[in-house]
Amino acid sequence: HVVPGFIREDLLKQGNVIMFTLTVEDEEMHKQRFYYRCRQPWVKRSLEHYMENFETIRKTQEFMIDQAKIHDAHIINNVDIRNTIDLMVNAIIEEFGGEKDVGKESISDNDN
Repeated sequence: HVVPGFIREDLLKQGNVIMFTLTVEDEEMHKQRFYYRCRQPWVKRSLEHYMENFETIRKTQEFMIDQAKIHDAHIINNVDIRNTIDLMVNAIIEEFGGEKDVGKESISDNDN
């Protein structure tokens, strides 16, 4: 996790950075994510660890949302991975343009 506001200002000013903060608004859905995660063989922490710290995890999420608002990051309620990816891709296209714009920039860059 990278908290908005903790990224160096010089990196943000380069013009090729878009910040996204993914959240899980619904508490029960958030808990379900940990149930699923803890069934994965690569997870080192127990479900009990996450459940014992769930209130702190939620407070951390709220802090990240607050920071995202302050630093104009896109906030996405990550309910469905496909929808989340679509929202992110659309934000990137809106910010930087689509495929047709890339071709135009390449042509004008070569002319200089």
